[in-house]
Amino acid sequence: MKFASVLVGLAAVAVAGVAHAQDMASGISGDFSIARSSQVWGGDNTNTVGVDDLSGRVLVPLSGPWALQVEGNYGAVAGSDRAAAYDDNLYLSYGNFGAHALYRAERFQAGVMAAKSSATVDGEEAYYDTMLGLEGQTYFGNATVWGQVASVSGYEEYAGNEDLSLGVVRGGVRYFIGDATRIDLEGTYAKGTFDDYDAKIAFWGVGVEHQIVSEANYGVSVFARYEGSNFDFTDDYSSEAWLSDKTIKVGLSIKFGGKSLREADRSGANTDLINAGRFNIIDSTY
Repeated sequence: MKFASVLVGLAAVAVAGVAHAQDMASGISGDFSIARSSQVWGGDNTNTVGVDDLSGRVLVPLSGPWALQVEGNYGAVAGSDRAAAYDDNLYLSYGNFGAHALYRAERFQAGVMAAKSSATVDGEEAYYDTMLGLEGQTYFGNATVWGQVASVSGYEEYAGNEDLSLGVVRGGVRYFIGDATRIDLEGTYAKGTFDDYDAKIAFWGVGVEHQIVSEANYGVSVFARYEGSNFDFTDDYSSEAWLSDKTIKVGLSIKFGGKSLREADRSGANTDLINAGRFNIIDSTY
C-alpha cells in the first residue's frame, strides 16, 4: 500500500506538470499507470508473488505527420514476497525504457522502436537486453489492429554468462465500446537461442480498461488484465526445460492531453514496447 501511495503521488505531480506544460506545447499527451499483479510461476517449482508496477509514456508531436513517443516501466516484487522470491532465485525487479519514432496518418501509423531492459536477481543487476523493431497499426471503425516485429539480444551474468538472441512477433486488437471502454487482445511469439538451448516463447493477454474521469486536461481510468506465457527450451542433447506463468493485473491510469480512450488510440500515446527483459529473466527460475 505504501508503494501505491507513493506512485499515486508521483503520478499526480507529473500530470499537473505536464498539464501546465501543455499551455506552451500543445499536442503533448500520454499516461502514467500503477498496477498490482499476482504472478504464478510454474516449472520445476511453483511460486506465487505479488508485483508492483509503474509505467509511463509521453507522445511529442514533431514536424508534420511525425511524432516521438518515449516510455518506461519499472516492476518489483512486493515487499511481503521478496524473501520467498529471493530464496527461489526469482527476479526481484525489472526495468524497460525506450522510444518510438512514428509516422502518423488518418488511417494508419508506422514506425521504428528501440529499448533497453534489465532485471535483478538476488539483488544484483543480472540481465541486460536490447530490442530493435518495426511496428504499425491501422484503424477499422471501432477496432485498431496493430503489430510489431523485433530482434532481441541479451546477456545474462547471473547463471553463467549466457547469451540470448530472439526474433519476436507481437500483435493484437483493441476494440472500443463507445469512447470510454476498450477491450484488448494480444499475443507474442518469440523464437531463437538462449545459450545452449533452442528457445520458443509465447505470451498472450486479454484486458479491459474503462475511463471513469474525463476532464479538459486529464482523465482517469481503471483496468484489469489476464496474461499467460509458456517457455520451452531444448538443448543439443534433447534435454528439455519449460516454464509458464499466469498473471492477474489490476491498476489505475492517469492520462493527460484531454483525450478519451478512443481519441488517445487514434492521436495520442497509443503504442508500447516489447518488454525484452521478460525474455531473459526466466532462466533464474529453473
